[in-house]
Amino acid sequence: MTNTEPTTQPQAIDLEAMVTQALATFSPTDAAIAEIGERYGLLEVAGIDDDEGLALVHAARMDMRGLRVGVDKVRKELKAGALEYNRRVESRAKEITAKLLPIEGRLSRIEDGVAEKRRAVRDEAARAERLRLQKRVDEMGELGSPHKAIEILSWDDVQFCEKLALAQHAYGVRKAEKAEEEQARKAKAARDLQEREELERELERARVEQAKAEALAKERRAKEVAQLEAQRAEQQAERDRLEKRRAELKQQEHVVELEKARLEAAAEAKRKAKQEEEERRVLQQIEAEAALEEEARLEALRPQHEKIRTLAGAVRDLVVPEVDCSERLVELLEQVARRIEGLAK
Repeated sequence: MTNTEPTTQPQAIDLEAMVTQALATFSPTDAAIAEIGERYGLLEVAGIDDDEGLALVHAARMDMRGLRVGVDKVRKELKAGALEYNRRVESRAKEITAKLLPIEGRLSRIEDGVAEKRRAVRDEAARAERLRLQKRVDEMGELGSPHKAIEILSWDDVQFCEKLALAQHAYGVRKAEKAEEEQARKAKAARDLQEREELERELERARVEQAKAEALAKERRAKEVAQLEAQRAEQQAERDRLEKRRAELKQQEHVVELEKARLEAAAEAKRKAKQEEEERRVLQQIEAEAALEEEARLEALRPQHEKIRTLAGAVRDLVVPEVDCSERLVELLEQVARRIEGLAK
């Protein structure tokens, strides 16, 4: 490797001689730079594992950096002279630097590319390892394992396989037990539903019968009220006729009219009393018949009420198995019993 640094110091001579001598102090020469470019231009790195090739590229880049720094050092030393001297020194330094920078830049890019690829490989390997470990934690978590993540990550492959097999077996046992419990729950729910449907049908029949009885009683009462209203209308018509007749009789002799009026008043009072008595009798008869019908209807429904109350007692007497939700089952049975008793009322 070439690593030449200029050491010649500029001397106090005339401008032309000083410039010529100063420019001659720069190293390397154009020919040397061309030779370096050809030699270093062939350097390559075969891949991220080519440590030897990367070392050659790095050494070459450091060599180029040394040359560039040496040129800059000479430039700074020569700038202490005259302005013209400084201008020509700056020009030559820039010229040489411009030729050195592409070579150094290419070597730097090679180094940076290898470093970036190595970082990518390391990051990918680390990511794959994190995913592998996270998969283990997730698998154990899905099986309901009580082990913590930090404990799972500490296992080797053999330990993990053993723990995973145990967790899978325990998960299978729990799953089978839950399936049996779910099947028993569904069977009981089906029985409860059937019982509720039978109870609802019985209650619906009772409601229909009660509605029919009430409709018949209402129709009978309506007919009786209509008959009573018709009788009252006839009586009112008779009273209107009598009133008209009395008005005609008023035109007759005053004494006769007074007598007739007295007689008619007495007759009217008697008729009203009789009519009111008849109305009271009819109303009493209607009320008595309605009371008898209502009593008969309630008496007919009484066995159904007793059946419903008996069913409520049977619900309370159900034996609840010893399970985790025993208290909840007892509470639900009590609610059903109370609801059945409410329907009976």
